[in-house]
Amino acid sequence: MSVRVGALVLLVAAPPQGAPEAITVSSARGTLRVPIAAERGYPAVSSARMSSLLAWETMASPPGMAVLRVTGQSFAFVLDAGYFRHEGHVYTLAAGPYIARDSLFLPLQFVTEYLPRLTARYRYDSGRWRLEELAAPAAATAPAAV
Repeated sequence: MSVRVGALVLLVAAPPQGAPEAITVSSARGTLRVPIAAERGYPAVSSARMSSLLAWETMASPPGMAVLRVTGQSFAFVLDAGYFRHEGHVYTLAAGPYIARDSLFLPLQFVTEYLPRLTARYRYDSGRWRLEELAAPAAATAPAAV
């Protein structure tokens, strides 16, 4: 949306079209609705809210960076930059993660697109705006000796 003030045109960020107010997150520990923030003009979710139900951990890192540990895997983010690193690869994001209200906010794209693709523990249902943490795969056992 734009607003004309004299000869100056101001662009006003509107909430993303079609995005709900929250995403539903479920795991063996329960179900939680996590609000979707759009304060920077794109949908993002609080890592702290997600980690209250999921096996996530945000780790201290050098200034300007954040590391998210999910099911033993590390995702390294540069704050306010449209990319992250994972297992030696760089992945592009539509918008950068940021810190607000003492929480790391991750672009919704990371949660709905990359997390299910890069880990075997998550499935995303776009029709229901639902992220599901799947059970850990059972450890393989050696066959019994005969």
